[in-house]
Amino acid sequence: MRRSLLVGLVLIVLLGGLSPARAQGQPRVVPELIAALNAWRVEHGIWPLKPNPTLDKLALAQAEYLLTLPDLPDGGAIHDDANGGGPKDRARRAPFDWPTYGRPDQIALDEIAYVGHDVDAALAFWKSSSIHTTSSLNPAYREIGVAALPHTFGYLFIVVLGGRPNVLPALADSAGDTVYLSNDTYRVPGADSAWIYQATQVRFFDEEGRPLGSGWLDWKPALPLPATDGDRVFVAYTDGKQTALSEVDLVRGQVLLPATATAVAAIATPTPAPARPTAPPVTAPAAIIPGPTNTPGAAIPTPTAPPPVATRTATPPAPGALLVVYDRRSLALVNASSGVLDVSQIVLAQGDDTLPVAAWNTPWLAAPLTALPRQDCLQVWSWDEPTDVGPPSDCRYQRGVINVAPDERFWTGGVFEVRRGDTLLATCPGGAGRCTVDMP
Repeated sequence: MRRSLLVGLVLIVLLGGLSPARAQGQPRVVPELIAALNAWRVEHGIWPLKPNPTLDKLALAQAEYLLTLPDLPDGGAIHDDANGGGPKDRARRAPFDWPTYGRPDQIALDEIAYVGHDVDAALAFWKSSSIHTTSSLNPAYREIGVAALPHTFGYLFIVVLGGRPNVLPALADSAGDTVYLSNDTYRVPGADSAWIYQATQVRFFDEEGRPLGSGWLDWKPALPLPATDGDRVFVAYTDGKQTALSEVDLVRGQVLLPATATAVAAIATPTPAPARPTAPPVTAPAAIIPGPTNTPGAAIPTPTAPPPVATRTATPPAPGALLVVYDRRSLALVNASSGVLDVSQIVLAQGDDTLPVAAWNTPWLAAPLTALPRQDCLQVWSWDEPTDVGPPSDCRYQRGVINVAPDERFWTGGVFEVRRGDTLLATCPGGAGRCTVDMP
């Protein structure tokens, strides 16, 4: 029997769990903001974010500090604390101690901010900025913390986005029919052996560790939730080398999307959640530990393909699929095909000067280089540009941006080549122009 989720109870618990400082000023707007960000991410085929209390505290601490200043700082200084440290510096320190991927500099965490009237204004601002868009849609992030404190202009919004090694949240929809899955795309040296990276298969288990459904399934952004009599299920993820486990609370683990957030905002006063019997906490069902076959000593199946990034179906790219658009300020690689495109092995070269597409493989990349979405692009410009360079008209969304030194913009000079390995795909004239690259 599939359980019917108790939406009202969920919303009361969500609000009742806020700290006193947060409950006074922001219970209505916080779920709205998270829901709006989640809807934006889902629209682009990226998993929604799960609220995290540590990230909440990080956001609130920065927001409260900023409101002690005579004036809010301009630009990036709004993310600096009293010691001049940024979000990652704060996250690494006690009492937050946000986990890293092996080294202090390998931390999946970012912060965005806005001061203004409401959630719609904040989203419009973040969508208009390539830096904020890249942060908001970054698949390396799976959890979120929000502070929204009253301000003369409306609200001071501080949003902290983060990801932790081997923590892949899974969230049920409000109907209890679907579960949204996440993945880990934060690539660092040693990640393949130390942490799960790009899970390819999942399996469901009940509260007692008994398998649900028909075995291991290919990872997808969303899957039907198996029938269960319990109040939670567990999702085991595997990339063929590592396995991670995530609990889905069917009563309080709903994904925040606009419809749910509207119901949250309709509740004027947070009240304690009514008592209800719950099963004892389960850290990890013992039956899951042996492996995907649920048999001691069983080997994890070898993944056959990386997980998709978007919900749309990939189709083979047509000839002339990659478009190189460039001028004296920037160069963009645009997927002009009818489906996702693998550009991971592409290299731009002019003599000894080379720019491999792998250079875009940073923690801020918003799509795998093996699956660049249709009409989206990768862009590069000089670090001395006074402002962000907007994408070309052919590009719907910048999936990655990098900077080079002014004298490394080789495309502004002579002819350059586009290669894949030892294969010459195209020769492009220097200066400014549009160069079509036939992808085999």
